Amino acid sequence: MRHRGWFTALTALALAATLAFLVLPIVAMFLEVGIAEILRSLGGSGAREALALSIRTTVIAMVVILVVGTPTAYLLGTRSFRGHSVPVKPAPSSE
Repeated sequence: MRHRGWFTALTALALAATLAFLVLPIVAMFLEVGIAEILRSLGGSGAREALALSIRTTVIAMVVILVVGTPTAYLLGTRSFRGHSVPVKPAPSSE
């Protein structure tokens, strides 16, 4: 039972650190610059270039996932290979 307490505490700590890394820069940006200035800058050429780069990168990643990942998942799910029948221990339930 003590093991679950440490695991829960460690999970909560990892979640807090992750949220801090994600949320604090955004909060700092809004506090430093202000919402009105951020919204005004979204119409600039730099913002449009950044958005276009993000869209291109996302499209390339999705194509790679579809071309490589989908056939790989299909083959792993339908073919037999050494180690295929090794049972995987499920995660412990919270009950």
